[in-house]
Amino acid sequence: MIKDKVVLAYNMSKEAHKGQMRKYSNQEYFIHPKSVARIVEDLTKDEDLIISALLHDTLEDTDITYDEILENFGKKVADIVVELTSDRPRDTKKSTYLIDKMNKMSTDALLIKLADRLHNVRYLDKDCKTREHLSFVKKYYLETIEILNGLNYRNKRKAIGILVRGI
Repeated sequence: MIKDKVVLAYNMSKEAHKGQMRKYSNQEYFIHPKSVARIVEDLTKDEDLIISALLHDTLEDTDITYDEILENFGKKVADIVVELTSDRPRDTKKSTYLIDKMNKMSTDALLIKLADRLHNVRYLDKDCKTREHLSFVKKYYLETIEILNGLNYRNKRKAIGILVRGI
């Protein structure tokens, strides 16, 4: 059963990402948070986590604010979305930054981050038409392997548990 807050988050994310397109694709960007939310929903029926998945890129890529998320969905959702928001310094390698960030994440945020990477890995190479796109896909795959290898033992166990049985 779809809850009212999930519908609100769906519509908020769709509207916030309106006009944005997936890199190397003719697809609307909203396909990504919607797909991440579906992966999360397959692993847990926790409404707050599904909402967080729908909103996971809004602070970083849209005009949505922490206060708007807090007001509409509560502190748990707002804090998870903050955990998922990148604040990587420009002089830091992305994989190094993500390994450190993911090793410090709550289990809830880690679940969504893994679903995020999984969706990207599943769909980045669709309709690969240019050398630049192929190069990006290869780099993303290698970066994902590096990140997963860099997770500490506790988070590797969490990641396996999440992927095998949900949260």
